[in-house]
Amino acid sequence: MDRYLVSGAISLFILELFILFTDTPWMYFDKDKIQTHSTLGQVIKTHENVRRKHSDSIAWQDTEVNENLQAYDSILTLDQSSAQIKLLGDINITLHENTLIVIEPLEEENPKFNFKEGMIASKIQQKSLKLGAKNWTIEAKPGTQLSLKSLIDDKLEIEVSNGEIQLSNKNTNESKTIKKDTIVKTNANQVEEQSFISEKLKWNNDKNRIYSHIFPLNLNLNWQGDAEVLEVVNQHKTIETIKVKNHSEYDFLLNPGTYSFRLKGKNGISSESFIVESLVAPVIQYFSPLPRERFKTSDIIQFNWTPLKNIKYYKLNFLENRNLEAIYKTQDVPKNSTSIKLENESSLSWQIHAVDENNYVIPPLYDYPIYSVDNPFAAPKIKEIIIRKPASKLKNDHLNKNKPTLINKLWNIIIPNAYAENIDYREVKFSWEPIEGADFYLIEISSNPNFLNPEINTPVSKNEFTWKETHRFEIYYFRIAAGDKNGRLGIFSQPQAVSLKDIRTEEIPIEKPIISAVESNNIEALEYNKKEVESIDSNRVHLTDIDIKNNLENNYIEPSFQILWSLGYAYQIQKDKIKDDFTQTFEGSVPVLTQLFSKGRLWASYIELQYVEWKIDKVMYPFQNDFEYFSGSANFYYRQSIKHAFGLHYLRRPISERISYEKINLIDKDFWGLSYLHNYSKRKWASNTFLDLSVNSEFQLLTLRNRSYFKMNESNWLLFIGIQLKGQYIQSESYSGSIVEPSIFIGSEL
Repeated sequence: MDRYLVSGAISLFILELFILFTDTPWMYFDKDKIQTHSTLGQVIKTHENVRRKHSDSIAWQDTEVNENLQAYDSILTLDQSSAQIKLLGDINITLHENTLIVIEPLEEENPKFNFKEGMIASKIQQKSLKLGAKNWTIEAKPGTQLSLKSLIDDKLEIEVSNGEIQLSNKNTNESKTIKKDTIVKTNANQVEEQSFISEKLKWNNDKNRIYSHIFPLNLNLNWQGDAEVLEVVNQHKTIETIKVKNHSEYDFLLNPGTYSFRLKGKNGISSESFIVESLVAPVIQYFSPLPRERFKTSDIIQFNWTPLKNIKYYKLNFLENRNLEAIYKTQDVPKNSTSIKLENESSLSWQIHAVDENNYVIPPLYDYPIYSVDNPFAAPKIKEIIIRKPASKLKNDHLNKNKPTLINKLWNIIIPNAYAENIDYREVKFSWEPIEGADFYLIEISSNPNFLNPEINTPVSKNEFTWKETHRFEIYYFRIAAGDKNGRLGIFSQPQAVSLKDIRTEEIPIEKPIISAVESNNIEALEYNKKEVESIDSNRVHLTDIDIKNNLENNYIEPSFQILWSLGYAYQIQKDKIKDDFTQTFEGSVPVLTQLFSKGRLWASYIELQYVEWKIDKVMYPFQNDFEYFSGSANFYYRQSIKHAFGLHYLRRPISERISYEKINLIDKDFWGLSYLHNYSKRKWASNTFLDLSVNSEFQLLTLRNRSYFKMNESNWLLFIGIQLKGQYIQSESYSGSIVEPSIFIGSEL
C-alpha cells in the first residue's frame, strides 16, 4: 500500500511540474487560468528595494521598470522604497514603503487586487476598480481618487478626495457609500469615525519627499485655517495627535520612514492628507579630483563620481572656501562625469547634488577642497622609499610577549580596550628630488587611496620624511607637494602605493650576558668562620625607640568651604579608531575655571564650572572656526575618614566629532559614575586628589585631578595659591582621546 502512495505522489508531482513549465492550450481551461499569463498592468516607477513574486513562483525577485504584471502577482515595497504601477483601464497606483498588494484576475473586465499592508494612493480613470482590504471590500467608480492606509489593530483609514466608493464589510454585510471629500476609519467590523475634507484647512507644504544624511530631521509644517489638532500616522502605523490650536505652523522631527499628516478642525472638518517620505540620502562618492588637489588654471579638470539609480541629472557646485554656503559656480551634468577648466586662481570646494526622477534633490554628504593656481610648483619626483623594522625594537619581544604589567591589568579592568592584532612597528623613509624655490613640502599618507582622511598630513622642511609608527595596514598611499611661505602651492605627485611587506631589517648585535649560565653554575659559595660572623654582628647598628612628641605642625583644622578661580591651558589628542585611525590634536586656553568645595563631618561636595577656548590648526582645518564651550561637573562624597572619601559623579562635557577631514563639530554628552577623593594637609600646605570613573551609553571616561596649594595667611578667610594638573582619557568603540590640563589658581577658604 505504501508503495502505491509513494508512486501516486511522485506522479502528481511530475504532473504539477509539467503543468507549470509547459505552454499547451489545454492548460488555460477556465477564465482565471487564461488571465494568469495575460498582462493586467505594468510597473511604471521603482525606488530602491521593490520586490515582485510571480504567480507561478514562490521566490521574491527584484522589480524593474516596464515589467508586465499578471494575475496573482504580488508587489512588495521594503523600507525606504516606493513604486508606481498602472493597471488596465488607466488606473495608477502608488505604493509607499512597506506595502504589499496582490493582483487578482479581472472581474467583469475591471481590475482587482488585494491590499495587505502599508499605504497606497490610486487614481482611477476609465474602468472601475475593486479591491479587498482586511475584512472590507472597496468598489471605486471611474474618476475616483482615493488613498488607503493600514493602522494598528487591523484598522484602516480610507480617504476619498474625488469620485465615490462603495464600502462593504465581509463579516457583517454592512454596505455604505463614501462620497467625495470624505475620510473614514474602520475596525474589523464597522466604521469608527468619519470626517470631511474642507477647503478651510489647506497645506502650504509641497515637498512630499526629503533626502537627508542626518536624522532626526526637522520638518516645518505650515498651513492655512483654524486647525485644532495635527494628526500624524508614522512609519509604525501608530497615530499621534498634537494640539495646534491658534497656531499655523509646527516643527516635527522626522526619522526615516513615510508619514501622513492631517489637520482637524471644528465640526468634523479635516484637511487632505499630506504624505512625506523621509529618506536616507544615498552617498555620492567622489573619485576625481582627490581632496585638496591643486591644478594650473589652464588645465582641464576631469570630475568623476558614483552614479545613482533613477537620477535625471546632477548638479556640480563650486563653493567659496571662506563661505561654504556661497555658490561660486554651478553646472548641470547629465551623467556622472564632466570636464571643467577653472579660469581664475581660486580656493574652492566642489560637491555633487543629484536630482531624482521626481525632481527632489539628494544632498551631498561632504565636499572636496580644490585649488586653482596660476604658477604652481611642479610635482616632486620620488627618489627612494626604505621600509625597515628595527631589530632594537624586537630583540626583547620574546620577554614581553603576553606578559602585561600590573598597571596594564588594572587599566584594562577599569576601561576595557580592544587591541588590534598583528600590529608591527616599522619605519618608512620617503625621499624625493628638491624643488627650487620651495620652503617646505606637504606629505600626505593614507590607508585609503581617496586621501579623504589621511593618517599623515604634515609640512616638512627637508626633502625627506621618516614615518615611525605601529602600522595597522599592509598597504598605504602617499603623495607630496611643494609650497613656499608666500602661499604659493605646488601640484601633488602622482599617488603611489607602498607595501609594508617589503621590509629591510636592520641587524643589531645582541649583547652578551656578563655571566653565562655555565659560568654561574661553577661559582662556589663563600664560607665564613665563627670569628668573622661575630665581628660583623658587633658592627651592626642597634636602633632604639624614639619618643615622637606632639607637633603643632601636624595639627590641622579642616575648612568647611572653599572657592577658587584658575587660569589654565589645555592640550587634547583625539583618535578616530574604527573610522580611519586618524589622530588630531587641539590646543587652547582655560580662561575661566571656578571650583566650589565644601565639607562636613560625614560628607563632601565638589562643583566645577569651566570655560574652554580651543584654537584650531588652520593648516589641518582651513575651514574650521575656533571652538568655545562650557563644561561642568558635580561630585558628592561620603567621608570614610579625614583622608578618604567615596561618592558619585556627574559630568557634562562636549565630544568633538569629525564630520569630514576639514570640519569638526562638538556634541554635548552627559556622564555618570563613581568618585574617590584623597586629602592630604599640613598647616600651610594641602593637596586634594580626585579620581572619577564616568560612563554613558557610548563612552567611558577616566579623570585624574590633583591640586596642591599654599595658604598665605591665618584669618577666618584664608587665601591660598596653588597649581592643578588634570588628565582625562575617554574612549568608545570608534573613538579615543586624552586631555592634559595644567593650571594655576587662587582662592579662599572658610
